[in-house]
Amino acid sequence: MTFALAFALGRALLAFAGTDTERLYLSGHGKDDAVPWQFMCTSGAQSGYWTNLVVPSQWELHGFGTLHYFKDLPEAWNEKGLYRHDFSVPADWADRRVFLVFDGVMTDTSAELNGQSAGPMHQGGYYQFQYDVTKLVKFGETNDLEVTVAKHSTNESVNRAERDADYWMYGGIYRPVYLQAVPQQFIKRVAIDAEADGNFNMDVYLDGVTRADRIEAQIQTLDGKNVGKTFGVPALAGANRLKAELQTKIVSPRDWSAETPNLYLVQVWLKDGDRVLHHVQQRFGFRTMEVRDGDGLYVNGHRVVLKGVCRHSFWPDSGRCLSEAVQRLDVETIKDANMNAVRMSHYPPDKQFLELCDEKGLYVLDELAGWHHYYDNTVGPPLVQEMVTHDVNHPCILFWDNGNEGGFNTNFDRLFGQYDPQHRRVLHPWASFDGLCTAHYLAYDKAEIACTGKSVYYHKNQELVATNDLTQYIYMPTEFQHSLFDGGGGAGLADFWNLMSASKHIGGGFIWAYLDEGVKHPDTGQVDVAGNQAPDGIVGPYRQREASFYAIKEIWSPIVITRDSADTFRIENHYSFLNANQCRFTWQLRQFPQPDQNTTNFVVVREGVVESPSILPGGRGTLKFDLPKTNGRVDALALRVDDPYGRRLWTWVWPTTSGNRFGFGSLLDAPTTVQVESIATPDAIELKAGDLTVGISKQTGFLTDVQRGTQHFSLADGPRPVPGNAKLVKLSLKQEGSDRVVIAKYDGDLKSATWRLHANGWLQCDYTCTATGPQDYYGVAFDYPEKLVQGKKWLGAGPYRVWKNRQQGVTFGVWENNYNDTITGWRGWIYPEFKGCFTGVRWLQLDTAEGTITVVPENVPFTQVLTPEFPPANLAGDTAPPVPRAGLAFLEAIPPMGSKFKPASALGPRSQTNLATGQYSGSVSFYFGELPQTHPSRLNE
Repeated sequence: MTFALAFALGRALLAFAGTDTERLYLSGHGKDDAVPWQFMCTSGAQSGYWTNLVVPSQWELHGFGTLHYFKDLPEAWNEKGLYRHDFSVPADWADRRVFLVFDGVMTDTSAELNGQSAGPMHQGGYYQFQYDVTKLVKFGETNDLEVTVAKHSTNESVNRAERDADYWMYGGIYRPVYLQAVPQQFIKRVAIDAEADGNFNMDVYLDGVTRADRIEAQIQTLDGKNVGKTFGVPALAGANRLKAELQTKIVSPRDWSAETPNLYLVQVWLKDGDRVLHHVQQRFGFRTMEVRDGDGLYVNGHRVVLKGVCRHSFWPDSGRCLSEAVQRLDVETIKDANMNAVRMSHYPPDKQFLELCDEKGLYVLDELAGWHHYYDNTVGPPLVQEMVTHDVNHPCILFWDNGNEGGFNTNFDRLFGQYDPQHRRVLHPWASFDGLCTAHYLAYDKAEIACTGKSVYYHKNQELVATNDLTQYIYMPTEFQHSLFDGGGGAGLADFWNLMSASKHIGGGFIWAYLDEGVKHPDTGQVDVAGNQAPDGIVGPYRQREASFYAIKEIWSPIVITRDSADTFRIENHYSFLNANQCRFTWQLRQFPQPDQNTTNFVVVREGVVESPSILPGGRGTLKFDLPKTNGRVDALALRVDDPYGRRLWTWVWPTTSGNRFGFGSLLDAPTTVQVESIATPDAIELKAGDLTVGISKQTGFLTDVQRGTQHFSLADGPRPVPGNAKLVKLSLKQEGSDRVVIAKYDGDLKSATWRLHANGWLQCDYTCTATGPQDYYGVAFDYPEKLVQGKKWLGAGPYRVWKNRQQGVTFGVWENNYNDTITGWRGWIYPEFKGCFTGVRWLQLDTAEGTITVVPENVPFTQVLTPEFPPANLAGDTAPPVPRAGLAFLEAIPPMGSKFKPASALGPRSQTNLATGQYSGSVSFYFGELPQTHPSRLNE
């Protein structure tokens, strides 16, 4: 049963009792159903006059005021939003207490109801607050609400904590506003500590109690079935009129974890004798969280490793004003990356997001705002209370973050536990504190130190150093793998994760960041990422998935498969709770289309379900099964694993056909009666086969000209060595059968190039080069004008490009995409990026304005298509690795990718510069124009 249905049942029960808490929304629930209010902005764009603005919203994204990144500039210091809204209150609420609730307003908020102040100004933009307006409300009549919102606070510590930070600065009522009616004697809130062994403790906070004499509670499943007996406290007197403590124990509860997100309800009644005065329900999970110092994190007695990401609450068109659809999209996307955790950065999220983390299973670090500065001792404590009391019952929350990167007021550390009966541990993200080293962006060598359990921290000059502290710390970076543009993220993650996974002192890690925080300006429609300050995500502003997303998905798959032989597979179970036999293993034998076929879809030759192996959490085992005999051609074996909830963890695809031809030898070797001819001109040797003419330069031995019939193809100037030089020393021509062969010999980095024009129209180039010592990349390249390229289709690993230290996240198959000019995180946001290096390419077709160029590389690890571009050098940091300028390049080695703060060399073994060791050879065949159709009898060979 869904929570919505369970909630409906609970509401029905409350309505039956006549003691429910009722809610009247004055705004919409989010960005998609926002309600117009009267509004005036006092300065900036569209200011000085009354108009309408929907609530909730951020006024800047509707064209009002000023929009800034990082801090409020002086012109915004006096910017305010004035709101008016009329509404009616039910007459039958007259005997109730009524509260005006704001779920979140940036930043200083003052409210008047019917001309009278609702209460003191609230300061702090990320917290729910409320006013008791019982005496101000006109029941059964129209009421007038006026709200004044100052985006820049009069409390400078609020500005430093919230508005001097590395994100966009907004103003406005951006979360819902509503009235809440309760009986005169009522339950304010409950705080639950439900442990994995079934022990259940609940603090019940009361208000207005004068004659209530009992609190009772009943635990239920989400579909309303009672679990255990009703329990309670028999009398309310003295201090118990403000707070009561209830306990019970459930036998063998279904515990909550990210892998097993089992939830329950508790119904709570405030009673006077047999009469119910007030009734509330709260969802919760049985979950025990332990930090075992010097060891690791344990949930319900099982060691867990957090595979997480840092998330901003953000949508390009609406800022921090979201909707249930966006919250659900984010939870599903994070889960789909095989992550099990998320850090709230750098403020607490909407309630809906935490509810979905409870439902779907994500561990959460909930964070008090404070990017690099903290609230003072006056304004801060109430905000800690507001945050903790609002979020305390979510089993997904494992830790409280007291700010970020120096934004922690240590006076607050003790406050969290005052409102949290679970006494979750408090973190100081980036510091070594209370048994956890959360240092940010360690280089690989420093991470090696941290993985030994030693403390690593930031000096004042931000140099990372190891301390002599003898405490054994759990290493859990609350930010690492900074994903600016195409950097960080999945690049280098495999090495870091192998290092961290081998440690006995690891708690996990959180990648920075989930999304590119690109605002869509309402006047221009352009997406703005504030230079290199906001495009830090593994998904784009609208959650477009980048290559790093899929690399992370593969690296962090809880089931890992390695093929040891044709029928034997090694399985690693990285789950903490689930046996591998709870997952579904399915296989396929696949046949891929050939380049002359107008499809990218593979044919499933045979498929089946494998009996899932029993491998305990953290264990290893073997999967062995016999593949059936087939008559047709089989190009690959695919093995897919789905989790118990039907979510695909990963699909591993292993080519079964040796060599590069993959069944299209009929194309390369097609018979013909044509004889190849050669003609010498002053500048070139021309080879002719039918209507194809190819020119080889007499000065360089490189391709200079290609003509098929009347159509010219501009591929030229290759195979030139990149990097390096080639001095032609000899050029010769010979005939071999019906083919003509041009042999070029060189001094320099290119040693030889042999051109063979086959009579069937294929042009083959075999080359031998040499490279030694450190090299960013090396191979051979050809020129081709980018402006003529329209698309590509290929058989190989895809659909995303790779870097030396990010070759995960791609699978073997036939892929296709149209040309795009995307620069990751900077321009376009059309993924996969068209330009870049691709691995395992067996054939590639370049669709151009001149016609189709088909390419078949052999003994070539990487194929580069065009020259990938990067953001401006002053913004790119270490995310713009050197690449050869080329239309097509065939490379032995490609560069690694760095990150915003670290060169690639600091990211581990696979991120080091290539070390070339001498001679290497490759071969590539070209066909210009439409391929001749494959004979039908050869399709299944």
